[in-house]
Amino acid sequence: MIVLLSVCIILALSFSFELTKGLIFDFRTIPFIFGLLYGGPRMGAILLVVLLSYRFAIGGEGVWAVLITYLILYVSGCFTWKHYQEMSIRKRYLTTIGFMLLTVLLLFISTAILFGSFAFFDIVFWLNFTIIHVVGVIIFIHLIEMMLQNYQLRNEMIRNEKSEVISQLAASIAHEVRNPLTTTSGVIQLLLKDEVKDEEKRKELLKLAKQELKQAESVISDYLLVARPYQNKVETLSIDEILYRSIEIIRPMANMNNINIVSELENNCYVTGEVQKLHQSFLNLIKNGIEAMPNGGTLTVKCKIIKGQSKVQITIADTGIGMSKHQIECIGDPYYSTKENGTGLGMMVVYRIIEGMGGKIKVYSELEKGTEFKILLPQTD
Repeated sequence: MIVLLSVCIILALSFSFELTKGLIFDFRTIPFIFGLLYGGPRMGAILLVVLLSYRFAIGGEGVWAVLITYLILYVSGCFTWKHYQEMSIRKRYLTTIGFMLLTVLLLFISTAILFGSFAFFDIVFWLNFTIIHVVGVIIFIHLIEMMLQNYQLRNEMIRNEKSEVISQLAASIAHEVRNPLTTTSGVIQLLLKDEVKDEEKRKELLKLAKQELKQAESVISDYLLVARPYQNKVETLSIDEILYRSIEIIRPMANMNNINIVSELENNCYVTGEVQKLHQSFLNLIKNGIEAMPNGGTLTVKCKIIKGQSKVQITIADTGIGMSKHQIECIGDPYYSTKENGTGLGMMVVYRIIEGMGGKIKVYSELEKGTEFKILLPQTD
């Protein structure tokens, strides 16, 4: 602000209007008053030094009138700026206009005293000079207040968004972890009461409790991955091999849902990352594609090198129910899911993993026609 306002003062003095010999008029007062009232005495002092130094360098008989006028303005501003920060916008306008009128009055009186007469007095000039300065400072303050309000609103929106994300994640954690813990608690109560006499039944219940605890652990691990998406074990990965392994794991599920998987995997598609996290991302996307085709369909998985861009492109497309434009925009947001009982955590993890690897995800979809995910990752030689 100091640099910008100093430049404004210098430019104003460089393109000034000389009413008579040594008596210069310009718009230097507007940036000076603004810096003093909004920035405080320290900023005002620096701007005062810049203004007076450059004005004395220009020379002329009016320099002493300028010195008297701006020293009085500076002292007045030092007593006003603290209260100015607490004023309403309307009072700020009135206070700033008051400073401008005070400036004009001080300039008029000091020049009259300096020249010893009112020979230079021109009511039309002084009226125009006053009106232009008042209008100019009103426009200036209006723009500044709008910028400050927008800045405050932006910060408030960011705080609200953070609070909303925290509340959504907290609700999601409570929902996802409570169910397996409730099941495990019920199993333990049954076993403690010794109501289950059959040894095989006891083993089944213990197995169920173990599965539920594993599910809770998996949910917590996903949330930790969202919070810390960085790569722990970075290595060179073969995309085609990871995709092939993901397809083979998910193929039984696809066969049960009457879904045909078509794969076109180009060899030597290498990227840098962590194999487990990337494998998890592909599994989430492929599984989502299968779940989007309740009546069967075709799932297409491709990977290829985009020559000239040093990128590896992975495409996962389905012929399912598709998504609306609004749904596409919300994909990857916390706690947003197109599934009835979904939490949106899976896609959020996918986005964080891909972004952590320096990649990008693009989504193309039409209702009742299907969805296509395109992932671009930096290629590794």
